Amino acid sequence: MTTRPDKKMSDSVNPVPVPKKNLGQNFLVHKGTVEKIADLACRKAGRFIIELGAGTGNLTRALAERCKNVIALEIDQRLLEWHAQTQGLPGNVDLRSSDILKISYESLAAETGSRLLVAGNLPYNISTQVVFSMCRQSRFIEEAFLLFQKEVADRIVSAPGSRSYGVLSVVAQYSARTTKLLDIPPS
Repeated sequence: MTTRPDKKMSDSVNPVPVPKKNLGQNFLVHKGTVEKIADLACRKAGRFIIELGAGTGNLTRALAERCKNVIALEIDQRLLEWHAQTQGLPGNVDLRSSDILKISYESLAAETGSRLLVAGNLPYNISTQVVFSMCRQSRFIEEAFLLFQKEVADRIVSAPGSRSYGVLSVVAQYSARTTKLLDIPPS
């Protein structure tokens, strides 16, 4: 077997899975963006963090460097198998097969022994549902650092009377203090 010289052997044996459109996947690959999100989410050292959607593990690894433990939730069996084959996640990461629309934040809070710290790069097609689920269970969540498509983020933080103000704005702002921290270009 021959490989291109600029390609790692492990990449040719276990290539990174292609994002699935039906799951709304968009893998976070820009190192600077990953680092910013992890720095914001893990500014309190020694904490457990719940990651919604482990994807290819770029954010997962950055969170693992900064937090005590990461419980990374992923629905895509291809990605779970890929992670198992490549063994590329640190030892303080507990990767679980889970649908983030059906998780019990109460159970996770009981397991970790405290209100939750949550991070994730959310697919556009389920962003609103995830926010509503988190709002219903907000008493179990201390903080959440979530990456949304710009339009969704704007709706979450919209002021009354603005064009993007609506049900999502009302529910999110009733349940939590919402702040837009970063603008990240689509590239």
